[in-house]
Amino acid sequence: MSVLLRVEMIVLALAIFYYIVKMVNKNAFSLRRSAPWLIVGLGIIFIALFPDVVSLAAHQLGFALTMNFLLFVGLVFVFVLELMKTSSDTKKDQQIKVLIQEVSLLKKEVEKND
Repeated sequence: MSVLLRVEMIVLALAIFYYIVKMVNKNAFSLRRSAPWLIVGLGIIFIALFPDVVSLAAHQLGFALTMNFLLFVGLVFVFVLELMKTSSDTKKDQQIKVLIQEVSLLKKEVEKND
């Protein structure tokens, strides 16, 4: 891996960190939702600083190319994030359903007392 590519990766990771911190400060992201993206930034820095470790891990796991390994890791990461988001959305749907039922009952109670 060339030095220029490594520097570009570190700059990209720092840009990710800056953007995430900025969004958390503006309350556009919660800290819990930003943690995976901070991990991505750390992963990019790790790959930039230690490309041989990543290449060795890829070959030990049976990947012909390091890029195939990185693509696989990226796909697994996106899959896990989507599962977490689906779980969170399901919980929110349940909470919304309960809140609608409670509001409906309270509305009926108010109309009954009028």
